[in-house]
Amino acid sequence: MDKQVLDADAAVLILTENQLEAADLAEHLHGLDLGRTLIIRSPKDVERILSESRFQISFAVFGFSTDEAAAHQALSRVKAFGCPILFIDTPEEFAVGDQSKVVMRPYSSVDIDHALSALGALT
Repeated sequence: MDKQVLDADAAVLILTENQLEAADLAEHLHGLDLGRTLIIRSPKDVERILSESRFQISFAVFGFSTDEAAAHQALSRVKAFGCPILFIDTPEEFAVGDQSKVVMRPYSSVDIDHALSALGALT
């Protein structure tokens, strides 16, 4: 990982193993002028990357499979930021409270925008 990226204040954290999905989400969010994005593609890298960096996370997009223990640990680490979380293809029981929404695959940019509006990320 690029040292410059690690030192940047990222606004949006994208967590998905799917490289194409990550790139599409980053491009869409960039078009909404939501600030910088940080993509983490493995749940096992979340702790290391977030502990090596200085981030002010405004919200996170969580697309890891919740079937893995590493994904649960990654989610706990992300929840510690206290930021809203947009879950992708995640069971509803993970998305409790006003600070989380779920979209299911296949989703559209309109679905993402509605969820972001509900989370207060879009004004």
